[in-house]
Amino acid sequence: MTHHDDQVESLKTLRTYTDRVVEDLKEYIDAKITDRDDSVKSAVDAMNERLAGMNEFRNSLRDTQTNYMPRTEYDARHQQITDQINSLSKLVYTGMGLILALEFLLKFFVK
Repeated sequence: MTHHDDQVESLKTLRTYTDRVVEDLKEYIDAKITDRDDSVKSAVDAMNERLAGMNEFRNSLRDTQTNYMPRTEYDARHQQITDQINSLSKLVYTGMGLILALEFLLKFFVK
C-alpha cells in the first residue's frame, strides 16, 4: 500500500467517523426536541386545566355578583323594613292602648 492509499483510507475512516458523529448528534437533537415538545404539551395542558378552573371560578363569581344584592342595597332595604316594623309596632301599641282605655272607661259606664 502506498502513502496515497493510506491517506485515502484515513479519509474514508475519518468520513465514516464524522458521518456517525453527525448521525448521533442528529438523533440526540431529535430526542431533545421530542422531549421539549412533550414538556411543552404537558405544560400547555396543565395551563389549560388551570385556566378552565379559573374560568369556572370567574363564572361562579359573576353568578354570585348578579344573584346577590350589594351590601349598600341590602342595608337600605333592611332599614326600610325595620322602619315599617317599627311603624306597625307603634300602631299596634297605640291601638292596644286605645282598647284598654276604652275598656277602662266602659267599666265605669256599663255598671
